[in-house]
Amino acid sequence: MMNLSLLLIMSFSFAHQLQGVWPKSAITRRVPGLMQHSPRSRSLSSFSDMCLRETLCYTSKKRALSDEEVDNMLQRIDEEEDEDDLQAEVMYDSDECVEYLPQIRGLEASSSDEDEDDGRMRSRKRAKSHHHLVTSTHHHNLNAAPSNASVTSTASMFHFDNPSLQGKNGYTWSTRPRSLPHTRVPSHNILRPLEIGPSAAARLAFNPQSCLDLFLDDNFIDIIVRWTNVHIDSVARGFSTQTTSYAQTLTTREEVRALLGVLIFSGAQRDNHLTPAEMWSATGPAIYRAAMSERRFCHLLRCLRFDNLATRVARRKTDKFAPIRDVWNLLMDRCQENYSPSENITVDEQLLSFRGKCGFRMYIPNKSAKYGIKLMMACDVDSKYMLCATPYLGKHTVTPANMSLGHHFTRELTKKYHQSHRNITTDNWFTSLPLADDLLHNCGLTFVGTIRANKPYIPAEMIEKTGRKPLTTAFCYDRDLTLISFMPRTGKKLIHLLSSMHDAPTITENGKPEIFVTYNETKGAVDKFDQMCLSYSCSRKTRRWPLCVFYGMLNIATINSFIIYKNNKQEYINRRLFMRSLAEALVKPWAEQRLSAPGLSRSLSTIITSICGVSAPAMLAPVSADVPTKRCTLCYPSKDRKTKKLCSVCKRHICTQHAILVCPYCQ
Repeated sequence: MMNLSLLLIMSFSFAHQLQGVWPKSAITRRVPGLMQHSPRSRSLSSFSDMCLRETLCYTSKKRALSDEEVDNMLQRIDEEEDEDDLQAEVMYDSDECVEYLPQIRGLEASSSDEDEDDGRMRSRKRAKSHHHLVTSTHHHNLNAAPSNASVTSTASMFHFDNPSLQGKNGYTWSTRPRSLPHTRVPSHNILRPLEIGPSAAARLAFNPQSCLDLFLDDNFIDIIVRWTNVHIDSVARGFSTQTTSYAQTLTTREEVRALLGVLIFSGAQRDNHLTPAEMWSATGPAIYRAAMSERRFCHLLRCLRFDNLATRVARRKTDKFAPIRDVWNLLMDRCQENYSPSENITVDEQLLSFRGKCGFRMYIPNKSAKYGIKLMMACDVDSKYMLCATPYLGKHTVTPANMSLGHHFTRELTKKYHQSHRNITTDNWFTSLPLADDLLHNCGLTFVGTIRANKPYIPAEMIEKTGRKPLTTAFCYDRDLTLISFMPRTGKKLIHLLSSMHDAPTITENGKPEIFVTYNETKGAVDKFDQMCLSYSCSRKTRRWPLCVFYGMLNIATINSFIIYKNNKQEYINRRLFMRSLAEALVKPWAEQRLSAPGLSRSLSTIITSICGVSAPAMLAPVSADVPTKRCTLCYPSKDRKTKKLCSVCKRHICTQHAILVCPYCQ
């Protein structure tokens, strides 16, 4: 009997282990013999009972046990299991151990007990999720840029003994984090649904020229053609008719587009620093000669005008940017209409290199050009798309009363995106306390930016470096604004930042404050755009500042059209190849018209047909009696081949060797 009891206990333990570790399908697959011995075992409700039944049946064959003895032994084992389950229920039916609530097998609990247990579990889950919500709401913002995992580290924070600090002008800051409703995110950090990317009309542009036409449309080109022709006509009388026909011919829309194509191609090839003689030499790219002659190119650049010269003097009294204001406003309107930015926008400055005479020329020593025309610019952080720009006219800039220049420019550049809850990032030239407060409460925009330490509202304790260790951060608060003073790893200079997006003293795992990380991730959009302009620049040396600004506008339109083209095509493309294909598309219509011009040389005709992929078939016109006999215009003079046949298009003499016969149906 001892051996029989030991065998029963071992089989019962083995069956329970199989039931708790393996699923039924796995057990059936791995131990198929257990389901085949007795027909009675297939009707058992429990896998454990089945294993016991198999063991007892196997034992009954050895000791001749009857079916009643087998049933009695199973009933006695079931009663012992019920007592063990009841003890287990009493042991674990408490809230002392909330992490482990085992499932009791073989115990049929009532529905009320199950509901009560389920209720306790749901309440514990709510408490746990509430704790997680408090932590994430306190340390993160929905509007913040992606950064490292944020944790509050008191070891990296510099604490002040005083609960409040004051600046030089008496402005008061609190050194204690303000109490916030932890169950809610601040309303200014909740983004509205944004439709990021090209507008509906811009999504239909799938080739380079159609993308550029979104910015330099027919209205833009017509303004240039109109006032350029006025200037060409005024200077034409100073040139001789026979030798300088290039200076007397009025320009057209197609020729101006070809001029833009030449400038764009020179930027792609980085030929903008070369002289026109080098560009139009035999070793230079043939597309320059296919577009226009060297003298015509130089003459068009000299005569390029963008406004009415007769009214310029009166307009310049109120607007120093009057010589190019009309086309500038058209381009800025197109830039804002054709693209919707992401949740982060950068406002910064760009310097157009210029050393000529200009009333608002600036000197910025930390720029590579140092001298030039300063543009205030807003760019999208994700795509580097140029959203809006405005020139800095120095003392001639008109601003509202008691508003700094940085405040004025930031508000004007972001006017289209007010009340969208986007974030604006600027450097210390723009940043001020009134700007952050105005953007948050009047414009519906959050703000992050570095701030100069000499501002009167910054407390002296935030500027003092004594006792500050590397990677320590001091926090100050005023309503929805947060001011930090961060000592970097070098320990040489404190960095001050102002934010209306962050509301907690959050330090990342690498010891840097979250405001500092957000600023680094969103500050470089304008600098990256400026770098793209310098990489393949369409600008050329000039003494006229309106032409310098026009070159900058061409760079803006080219880069923005490239961003839209890349977004629509959803594939990688090199910007240099994009600019080359764009230039060829702009030059081709004008090159086709040049083929029909009288007196075009054969070499130039060959260049046009090969570079631009166009052809001009010569059709023989009927020979009349009054047509004089002349030498073929396409044959070499040494052949001295005479003919009376004329081209039906240009009416030039052409022999049968260079003519192409076309039937009347194909003409």
